[in-house]
Amino acid sequence: MKRLLLVMLILIVPTLIGCGEDNVDQGEESTNVAEGEIEEPPKTAEDAIPDYDGPDFYPLEVGNEWPYYHISFGSESHAFTDEVYNEKEGVYYIRRTWSHGAESITKLEKEGPYVYEVDKDQRELILDMSAEFGDFWGDYELIDDNYTWTYRGDEIEGCFVVANGDNEETVYAPGVGPVRETILFDPCNLKRKQQ
Repeated sequence: MKRLLLVMLILIVPTLIGCGEDNVDQGEESTNVAEGEIEEPPKTAEDAIPDYDGPDFYPLEVGNEWPYYHISFGSESHAFTDEVYNEKEGVYYIRRTWSHGAESITKLEKEGPYVYEVDKDQRELILDMSAEFGDFWGDYELIDDNYTWTYRGDEIEGCFVVANGDNEETVYAPGVGPVRETILFDPCNLKRKQQ
């Protein structure tokens, strides 16, 4: 049975007032080794997959779908829907269908607490469900491990907020998956004033 999970996309657009000014302040966003022993390199996520029995922040099951909405200046409209439409040998195929009809495909793998985006022969770790506040993996950082997500009067507690670089954040709700993507961009190429 398909589960329809209500989610939203928030696109934050900075105010265009002051685009010509320089230095505009936009505020804060947001072992000891015994002789004769050989030291083994530290284990990586791919070398040792820990057992994981915590909450599933990205339930991958064929039929799951997440509709996202664009919200800007108090107006809401459907932006796109992500749907898990196929699984083959542990790889889940996610179809993103935009409101104007365009589609794209993303492939994900899940191993224990790790969710990878797969592209040809490369895998990028996009979510570590066993992470703790402040943990980093690649360009990603867990910036909140107990966020309460509220939408249309509903609340989900214990959400993860994961930052990808300086301009993207995703909120993952336990048992639901990604419920919000926030993309921060600066059309005027303004720089934050150093404090």
